[in-house]
Amino acid sequence: MTILVLFVLLISISYISVQLIHNIGDYGKLINYVGIVRGASQRLTKLEMNLQPNDELVEYIDEILHELNTGHGKYGLVVTDCKKYNEYLSLLERKWEDLNIEIKKVRMEEDSSQLLQTSEEFFKIANDTVFEIEHYSKEKSNYLMTLIIIISIVGIVAWIILIIQYNRRLIKLEKLNVDLKNIAYKDELTGANTIEKFKLDAEQYIYKYKDKKFAIFYIDFENFKYINDIFGYDYGDMILKRYSNIMMDDIGKYEVFAREIADRFVALRCYVDKETLLRRQQVD
Repeated sequence: MTILVLFVLLISISYISVQLIHNIGDYGKLINYVGIVRGASQRLTKLEMNLQPNDELVEYIDEILHELNTGHGKYGLVVTDCKKYNEYLSLLERKWEDLNIEIKKVRMEEDSSQLLQTSEEFFKIANDTVFEIEHYSKEKSNYLMTLIIIISIVGIVAWIILIIQYNRRLIKLEKLNVDLKNIAYKDELTGANTIEKFKLDAEQYIYKYKDKKFAIFYIDFENFKYINDIFGYDYGDMILKRYSNIMMDDIGKYEVFAREIADRFVALRCYVDKETLLRRQQVD
C-alpha cells in the first residue's frame, strides 16, 4: 500500500511537472510577443511622425494584442491565470486604442506631440507587462524545481522502501529456509544431524579434501533396549541426548556427526594417525 501511494504521488507530481514545463515554454513565448509589440509600437510611432503610415504594422500589432488577451489567433499564444499580468494586458490594449487615435490625428496633419507621449506611455505599460510575465514565469520555474526535488525525494524514498522490504523478505525467506533445513536435517530428539545430512556433508568433505584422511565410525549402544525397559524411555532419551551433546562438542573441522535411528549413530572423523583417532573416540 505504501508503494502504491508513493507511485500514485509520483505519477501525479510528474504530470504536474510536465504541464509546468509546457506552460513555462508558453510564458517565454508571451514574453517575446509582448516585446515584439513594444518594439513595433516604437517603430510605428517613428514612421507616423515621419509621415510614413504603415497599416500593415498597425494590423500586426492589433493581431498580437488580440491574441495576447484572448488566446485565439495564429501565433499560438495562451491566456494565463496571472491576475496582474492580465491587468497590464488590459491597460496595454486600452493604451493601444489611445495610440491609434493619436495616429489618426497625425495622419490628418494635426499636432503630433501627443502621439509621442502616448507612445512612451504604451512603451512603459508594455515594459511592465514583460516584467510581470517574466516574474510569473520565474515563480513557476521555482515551483517546477520544487516539484522536481519532491519527485527525486519520493523516488529515493520509494527505492529505499523497496530495498528495505526486499531485504526483509529475503531475510525472512533465508530464515525460513534455515528453519526448514533444520527440520529436514536435524534429529528432533538429540539435535544431531540426520543421516541424510551426514551423507551430503561427508561426501562433500571426502571429495573436496582429498589430501586428508577420513574415518567413519558406526556407533551402536549395546543392550540399549534393556535401559529403556528398566529405567524407562525418558531416561534412555536423556542418555542419547547426553551422548549426542558430547560428540557434537568434540566435532572438529571437516567432521560430521549424525543420528541414524534409535540408538545408532555415525561420525566422520578427520585424522592424522590412527592412535590419536582411536584415543579421541574412546574419550568420547
